[in-house]
Amino acid sequence: MDRDCEALITDGASGYCECEDGSRARASTCSHAPFTCSRACQTFERELCAGGWRASSTCEATGPPDPARDQTCRDLVRPGVAGYCECGLGRRVFRSGCDSIEHEREPLVCSEACARQESLYEIMGIEDAASDPEIKKAWRELSRTLHPDKVRQRFGVERAVEANERFKEVRYAFDVLSDAARREAYDAGGFSLMAKLDKEKHVPRAPTVDAQTHVTLETMFHGSNMSVAIEKRVVCRGCGVGQTTQPSRCSKCTTRCPDETVVVKARLGPFMVDQKQRQASKERCRVDRVNLDFYVPRGARDGDVVRFPGAAPQLPNALHGDVVLKLIVQKHDRFARVDDDLFTTVAISLRDALVGFSTYIDHLGGHRVNLVAHPGEITTPGMVVRIVGEGMPRVVDPAQRGDLHVEYDVRFPGTLDAATRSMIKEHFPSFV
Repeated sequence: MDRDCEALITDGASGYCECEDGSRARASTCSHAPFTCSRACQTFERELCAGGWRASSTCEATGPPDPARDQTCRDLVRPGVAGYCECGLGRRVFRSGCDSIEHEREPLVCSEACARQESLYEIMGIEDAASDPEIKKAWRELSRTLHPDKVRQRFGVERAVEANERFKEVRYAFDVLSDAARREAYDAGGFSLMAKLDKEKHVPRAPTVDAQTHVTLETMFHGSNMSVAIEKRVVCRGCGVGQTTQPSRCSKCTTRCPDETVVVKARLGPFMVDQKQRQASKERCRVDRVNLDFYVPRGARDGDVVRFPGAAPQLPNALHGDVVLKLIVQKHDRFARVDDDLFTTVAISLRDALVGFSTYIDHLGGHRVNLVAHPGEITTPGMVVRIVGEGMPRVVDPAQRGDLHVEYDVRFPGTLDAATRSMIKEHFPSFV
């Protein structure tokens, strides 16, 4: 349904604004922030690429500039280069990181990036991964710059009107991004999912994925960085049938997304009731092979889990699910573990068991642990010696360690010759 220039276009309505000069502004899918066409036409330049790609010399989008790697509005931006697209009216579309593989998954052309709807992050001039303190800092700075009263005092009424409109947009963006639940919904499904959360107070979430990986006992002793590769389905928002204005970014999205569950009105006798139905999703997906990086702390135990928020395969119009990775300790050829204690078995000869010995074992920590039985000390079969502080590190305080339990396996000879039997009878008394 067509609306006049001052009508508020809320989430759920798609189309475009026809401006006075015949141009089209704010071409939108059904997922967008509220806006009026009069405002969209005034700020139409934000949807135009003004300066092209501005490369950074670091892996941060706002790092020191690297003009030698700048590109034009219509160039396919090189993978592995951080920076931003310079759009009209000071808008910036950021891309951070130096991961070429990650960038190749979503090819970037600045003319297309500027043409799409301005995100809440772009309104606040921050990156998508901005922390809560960074969001608050940006809000403080923008509120000082755009507050209508301050602009009126410095630049007059006309500039104050424009600043007031922008201030409303910044305020809305801050209200969403500073609310953890609304921000999560916005990141997962855009304005439509966030609006559903605001209305229903509950939105579906993709299921949690349980996985496991094997870890050596040495790794659990020393602690180590590890990585596990998984296949992850990604919903390409804005790339569905009849939606895309970014053919380059959507070029990798060739997989059909899973069906969606929707609620429709159905007649039951004289009543109208809500009924859930499955329907084909209009969204497109892609499948990425991603690495989940994590740290195994010193003293980690068999069965410990590492949670990766939002790493599970995505579903359309649903919050992202988590991956829960269980650590499974590999069986060791020399040591067994119970809680924070280590257990091992050392074989010694019958002679050593009777007259004493000095030997050692190679520890998981890379050092040697000396084992000594002095002359006169008899080591009986199955005897266990406890060595304090030579077990596994304790997770709560790795400087503290459990104990090492050494069981002696006394090896008896298979046969004895006549001379040896006579010597034993002569020199060894009979004990009962």
